[in-house]
Amino acid sequence: MQVSKDYGYDALAMTDIDNMYGALKFYNNCINNGIKPIIGLNLSLSSMENFYNSILLYAKNVQGYKNLLKISTIRKTKKEVYLKDIQKYCTDLIGILPNDENDAIKLLNEGNIKKSQELIEQYKKVIDDLYIGLDMQTSGNSRRISYIMDFCRKNGYKT
Repeated sequence: MQVSKDYGYDALAMTDIDNMYGALKFYNNCINNGIKPIIGLNLSLSSMENFYNSILLYAKNVQGYKNLLKISTIRKTKKEVYLKDIQKYCTDLIGILPNDENDAIKLLNEGNIKKSQELIEQYKKVIDDLYIGLDMQTSGNSRRISYIMDFCRKNGYKT
């Protein structure tokens, strides 16, 4: 937390994988240090395409936080979790489809545009505030980022 303050950050996000165990401690540490906490969940979802599949979910408010808790409970109690399993808890959340960890984006990167669009539309039906994530850290990704951004512009998807 001290490093974040030293860098002048006014907000920090945390996305634990499939659980919310650290959220309360993270929240309290942020508040006690004058930093806005952004609580999230990196949710592993079962994929119809047999890919490793995840989505990043961030709480917009207290109700969104409660929904993240419900979703993480579903994840911990079911062997396989599909988008339809969490649908009723996706209000008050921001969703991000991670560049290399989501079936829709993997299909897009493989050139299967139609199937990618179909999957993204399924996500949009469940999560109103949905974004396509871009991996800006991996070297050699600039061509792929341009391709994804062009695809998103043409189809009205947020990045």
